[in-house]
Amino acid sequence: TSTLDRLLKEDSGLVVDAVEFKVCHQCNHQPIRRAIQQGKELKLSDLKVFQAAVVCHRRQLKGLYEGSSCPTCGASADPRFTYYMRRKNWLLIPYDWGGAYEMEQRWRCPACRNLYRPELEDCPLCHKGRTKYTRPSNVWVY
Repeated sequence: TSTLDRLLKEDSGLVVDAVEFKVCHQCNHQPIRRAIQQGKELKLSDLKVFQAAVVCHRRQLKGLYEGSSCPTCGASADPRFTYYMRRKNWLLIPYDWGGAYEMEQRWRCPACRNLYRPELEDCPLCHKGRTKYTRPSNVWVY
């Protein structure tokens, strides 16, 4: 972390760290399926883009969200189908400082790179198990 990170936390409670985002299984069914079949991490560039966003020269991604349901289609997050990804360098306020983010542990699938809860033995998307080298990681969750 940088000196600015420390100052932000001391002055205002802001933290710069990795945050968990969800990729909607209804809005992005094909990219998620392709990532699982190919055993590759889902990239932001694989996600669908709002057509209106292309016209106004801004790239807004469909079905990328925090929280419990997709703002695009309203589908609820379901760990059996929804892809969970980590995005670095996100500005957040922890719950302890009055924000909405809490630190949680996640496993990262060695095949499709989906993040999943520690109580699960296998990735709920591709059903691959952890290897002996897999370690849990911490991520902020909204």
